[in-house]
Amino acid sequence: MAEIDWYGVEEMLLNIQRLGQKVSRRENQALRAGAKELQETMARNAPGPSDKKRAVHLKDNIQMSRVKESEEGKVIEVGPGKTSFYARFLEFGTSKMSPHPFVGPSIVESRERVLKAMAVELRRGMGLG
Repeated sequence: MAEIDWYGVEEMLLNIQRLGQKVSRRENQALRAGAKELQETMARNAPGPSDKKRAVHLKDNIQMSRVKESEEGKVIEVGPGKTSFYARFLEFGTSKMSPHPFVGPSIVESRERVLKAMAVELRRGMGLG
């Protein structure tokens, strides 16, 4: 009967665990890079003025959440903050106002830049660029 000695298995398992943590952090950084690109596009496309000295305007209140776990995987929510409750009326319109969409068009407009920002961050994290 042959006998196999496993030297370094515990160290190997520890290294695999560390690698998994590093990949998770890089994944989060890539998500944040993509979300930042969408946030900037959405703020640029939001209707109305931008004046940080006065009341909060929609353009100044496009927010980005922290990385969250969902059933589909990791996500970051990007969009108008809670103080901009009227954003949905602008996006979809009302019975007395036609829509002035900016969220949907921003997603479409920034799609390629979001993916590129994420890819750049992942490559950087793997030492490929």
